[in-house]
Amino acid sequence: MQNYEEDFPLLNKLHYLDNAATSLKPVQVVSAMDDYYLNYAANIHRGVYRISEQATDRYERVREKVAEMFCGNPNGVIFTNNTTESINQLALALSRTVLKKGDTILLTEMEHHSNIVPWLMLKQWNGIRVEYVKLNGKGLDYDDFRDKVANVKPKVVSFVHASNVLGTINNAGEIVKMCKDEGITTLMDCAQSAPHERVDMGRLGVDYIAFSSHKMLGPTGVGVLMGNEENIKALPPFFGGGSMIKRVEKQSFEPAEIPQRFEAGTPNIGGVIGFGAALNYLEAVGFERIMKVERELLEYALSCAQDRDYITVYSNKNVKDAVGIFAFNIKGAHPHDVSAILDENNVCIRAGHHCAQPLHESLGVPFTARASFYFYNTKEDVDALFNGLDRVNEVFSG
Repeated sequence: MQNYEEDFPLLNKLHYLDNAATSLKPVQVVSAMDDYYLNYAANIHRGVYRISEQATDRYERVREKVAEMFCGNPNGVIFTNNTTESINQLALALSRTVLKKGDTILLTEMEHHSNIVPWLMLKQWNGIRVEYVKLNGKGLDYDDFRDKVANVKPKVVSFVHASNVLGTINNAGEIVKMCKDEGITTLMDCAQSAPHERVDMGRLGVDYIAFSSHKMLGPTGVGVLMGNEENIKALPPFFGGGSMIKRVEKQSFEPAEIPQRFEAGTPNIGGVIGFGAALNYLEAVGFERIMKVERELLEYALSCAQDRDYITVYSNKNVKDAVGIFAFNIKGAHPHDVSAILDENNVCIRAGHHCAQPLHESLGVPFTARASFYFYNTKEDVDALFNGLDRVNEVFSG
């Protein structure tokens, strides 16, 4: 297994197992951002001097890179601040074009709050209805999905590709097909899948996807909303101001062409350039290697948990259908206490409801602890985790 400690200095200090919250950033990403801020930190799409044109070129190259990696068109790539903003913006745009009072949005019980709250806000404002597909074990109930698509007749189906608690990778192809057969608009939340596998938007036929840079080795403050060119053209502008207009008069305006009409104001230029470096790094590692390492570590963690009766596992144990997420509880211990004790041993995990309270309600627990793996993690990290969990059990079983 390759040693990544030179590229990720924090690996020399910590057992970092909170990758589902945010990934570490390699020095190559930091260097790319430093290069922008130190050597050509001009605004984009405006100046005709050299460093402005250089900044514009580097920024737009990243848009092309995103389109290439996710099998789309650069005109369909919109840069936002994060996945949450992407979903919010699309929800608002659809409320002006597709949705009307009484229409139904279909979600699933495994959604992150980012793919629940924006639709509940539309419910308050516009009177739409929100329905949920039930779980079947650690996956979706696809019979319930088909039944609701046929009988509830949703206008929009918005679903998570990979759960941030269960780790389950949903069958996106099957979901999109059943929706397309009924003419339903689809949005796929790829925040937890895009860092781990190549999402082929064109092959899947999904209308829109959303994901974040910071879970993919990139900086915080950069997200993507992506759709095919026809769908993006049909959306009204999200925000008004500079950069997104062709012409402004006292009583009217004409928006710019796509995708600029959706990127009002000065964007996170340095962040987008850093995201480009992150995508290059991921491409060099290879998504096959990423999934291979994660699944080996998840399988190892599950085998370690099997020998410890004080651990209850909530994540998907079928590793071939999951990303590297290990959600669990320790008998008699609150996850916050688990995390705090592990931190004393330089092991970093997540504790709480992970912005997925409806999912935890379905699981019958208010919260869980969560370790999440990435390609730079090792079995030594997993050993450190379980050595710490043995310590937690000693403290709380006595």
